[in-house]
Amino acid sequence: MEGRKGIVTSARREGNGTEYIVFDGESYHRVFTKKKIRGKSVVFTENDIEELRESVVEEVKRRFFKKISYREELPKDLESLRTEMEALWKELAFYKITGDRPRVYYDPDADGIVAYLLLSEAVKVNGQPLNPWNLETGNYLNPDPRAPAHILLDLGSSPDMFPGVKLLSSLAPTFIVDHHYTPERPPAHAVNPAIENPSGSRYFTAYLVSLLVKTWTEREAWVKVAAAGDRSDVLEWDKEDRKKALALELSTDVFGYNQQVWREILEGDLWKPLWELLEHRFERIDELSEKEEYEIGGRKVLHVRYPYPGFHYPHRGKVASWYQERGYDVVVVEEVASQKLFSVSLRGDADFLPLLRELEEKGLGYGWGHPNAVTVKTRQPDEAVGFILGWLEREGGKRSG
Repeated sequence: MEGRKGIVTSARREGNGTEYIVFDGESYHRVFTKKKIRGKSVVFTENDIEELRESVVEEVKRRFFKKISYREELPKDLESLRTEMEALWKELAFYKITGDRPRVYYDPDADGIVAYLLLSEAVKVNGQPLNPWNLETGNYLNPDPRAPAHILLDLGSSPDMFPGVKLLSSLAPTFIVDHHYTPERPPAHAVNPAIENPSGSRYFTAYLVSLLVKTWTEREAWVKVAAAGDRSDVLEWDKEDRKKALALELSTDVFGYNQQVWREILEGDLWKPLWELLEHRFERIDELSEKEEYEIGGRKVLHVRYPYPGFHYPHRGKVASWYQERGYDVVVVEEVASQKLFSVSLRGDADFLPLLRELEEKGLGYGWGHPNAVTVKTRQPDEAVGFILGWLEREGGKRSG
């Protein structure tokens, strides 16, 4: 069949047939047929349509890209990013037409969360919070094989993360929107003002995303919260914005990665009880900490040492910011492990439960498990292993006797 190639964007039952909406890269077409079209790629005329085995998505995309351009005004410092921003903006515009969902990975701090929410407002996305070490090791990347692209928000610039970035890039086009300085250009499309100029890091990720999606959505209040989270001077923000930013970050520790909770924090009053909880946590850290003050080079310096307080957030960086807001020029925060526990596992043809009791009685550790399979936790691994070997020797003597 000869005709125009396009992709099906929607279908609606109409009488004894189906009306398909087809996009050819330039305009939409309505085609009614009694045929069942199951795929996306088709060739069509005004009165007929036929499904194609080969994909024409890239062909339609190229045709579409030729007719559109990214014309948003950018700050002078960001003009050098226009080419990369336009490449990602065109992809997003195409996803709005096709309904395809890119896989979005984001750093779960205020900047990354707001950037992710902005993108979710603009296009349909599949999201996954991703801590940096996932990219560094390539573990638990959980790619979606149907995703047309991967988008990394507020991460992906560090050379340590490049193995993970390369893994993702091998599966689908990968875009990085970030503002952290990197000595090397990432192995992916990178919208990052700090690559050429470290001072460009002031243009935080959510701000960059807001420029990308401005055509479809604007959430200035959200972006101010992200600015407060990173203490950026690109936008003016106030104390309430800062509290909301920290409440956003704490919420993942309390509620998990919940978009509805994030929206309640940004647009409602949920941030208030979360902020009260966070203040309690800061006070707990302050209570546990050893603090020393110095005057160095005309700067008021504080050194803070605190044991693990029993919760994951706030982390050291936020603790440092909390003290800095109390009048220090430089804050050095050191989290000291309160328990250096080592694990020792035993498997074998013996009943190890009596051994666990003896280890605990001697203060060498504690454990759990089954008679022939136990795990021991100890702060004195050498002594514990020595005792275990001695115990096995004694037990062996009993068996031989």
